[in-house]
Amino acid sequence: MGGTWPRYAAIPQWIQSRAPRFPLTAPATGASLGCRGAVTEFQASVIAAIWRIPQGRWATYGDVARNAGHPGAARAVGQVMAPVDDMTVPSWRVLMRGGLLPECLPSRHHTADEWMDIYRREWAAERLLTKDGTRARPDLRIRTF
Repeated sequence: MGGTWPRYAAIPQWIQSRAPRFPLTAPATGASLGCRGAVTEFQASVIAAIWRIPQGRWATYGDVARNAGHPGAARAVGQVMAPVDDMTVPSWRVLMRGGLLPECLPSRHHTADEWMDIYRREWAAERLLTKDGTRARPDLRIRTF
């Protein structure tokens, strides 16, 4: 069942065509996802679904799971995203149910506070938060992408 990125060879080109703001030299790798070896088909489908969230919109972990073809796998989406240490994946567009902001965890390259600063900068650039900055604007949620 596990796949390798060559099976998903069209994903980097699709991503590049849709998101020129994020230059890619290579697709996310097992190493950037915190995995050893090949990226599984599930991991690839989650990352591809995150890339389909349009700039200036947000989705929940459950929305990502559904759009990746795995309804009910919201927690598993979180497990895929937790070790991602690659800013080419717009993970700031995935929020908790109700638009609550996620808790950021430290990674190899950033502390939890640094991740929150990065996320807040991206949220501000895409105008995703309410005026008080405590949650995402409900009108910008996208459920199908």
